[in-house]
Amino acid sequence: MRRIWIMALILIGAYSRISTSRRPGFSRDINLEGDNSGWQAGLIFTQLLHKLALSATLGYADAFGPSDKVLRFNTPQPDKMLSYSLSSGYLVLPFVYKDYKEPNFNLYFELLGKTDPGSGESYLDLAPAVQVILNSRTRIDLGYRFQATGNMANRYLKNMYLLRAEFNFFNVLK
Repeated sequence: MRRIWIMALILIGAYSRISTSRRPGFSRDINLEGDNSGWQAGLIFTQLLHKLALSATLGYADAFGPSDKVLRFNTPQPDKMLSYSLSSGYLVLPFVYKDYKEPNFNLYFELLGKTDPGSGESYLDLAPAVQVILNSRTRIDLGYRFQATGNMANRYLKNMYLLRAEFNFFNVLK
């Protein structure tokens, strides 16, 4: 009898962000990409299984407190938020991966959620997308994000199209 051992390598990373914004808050959702001031940190777990990439994220955000603790329409100002996501990407092309310089075409799907621990309000969004990666450095995504379930009021990012272009610099600080 022959035994075949499969080793599953799970990569773990950490992230953090500090943001400031002068924009007044009108949403229960804490968004540190221009809407709120605050900090966030979290962990990312990633696994690659042949042509399928799986990733899970768990994070915590804390908004810098404004002097006013109430948003418009008597909605309480959020100050803490738990975030979580599950994503998968499947390499469609090339059929046989030979080189890092080859363009990749991927189908991508994300479950994105947040929970306000103070009020218990939460949401879960679905986000399918197509993704092109050029020369292993340039990433272009085209997708749509929509709410599947939730009870968080006054969200900016409830339903939206996404066009993302990202360029990564590797080994800059040698």
